[in-house]
Amino acid sequence: MKRLILSALALSLAGGAFAMGRTPPREGAAPTKKDEPAKKEAPMEKSTDITATASPSVWKGPHSGINDLTAFVIEDPSNWEKVWKDYMKREVPKVDFTKHFAACVFLGLRPTGGFGVDFLSPLMDAGTVTIRYRIHAPGGGSFVTQAFTTPFAVQLYKKTGRAVKLVEEKK
Repeated sequence: MKRLILSALALSLAGGAFAMGRTPPREGAAPTKKDEPAKKEAPMEKSTDITATASPSVWKGPHSGINDLTAFVIEDPSNWEKVWKDYMKREVPKVDFTKHFAACVFLGLRPTGGFGVDFLSPLMDAGTVTIRYRIHAPGGGSFVTQAFTTPFAVQLYKKTGRAVKLVEEKK
């Protein structure tokens, strides 16, 4: 019994690495693929940083109230308010839609926690801004919430006067 308690204590003192289903690197161990810096992706034409500097400019979470996989762009306050009041059931964040637009990705109903969305660097060509995103799922053996979730991610970007499209990038 004493050994079991000490093992549990050691795990809790080790921090979030074990709690997140990861093991900390061994001292002096060679870096793994996960430790290597991400490789730059080839841009369509021109990669640009149009990420909004407003604070907050990103909202993410495990529960959205939208049960279907969907992605869309919001460019006006009335649609922004509708999404937050009707679907998110949260206070509507203030956004200046004369300067910004929002990219929204809702993953729909998922069987567990651990799912999410990451927005990648936007790409620009002659008349279009492409907002790229990647969906991630929990890996095998991951410790995740054992409950239904409806994950979402919303991010603000600066308006450019160009058409906007959302594209899922597969791994």
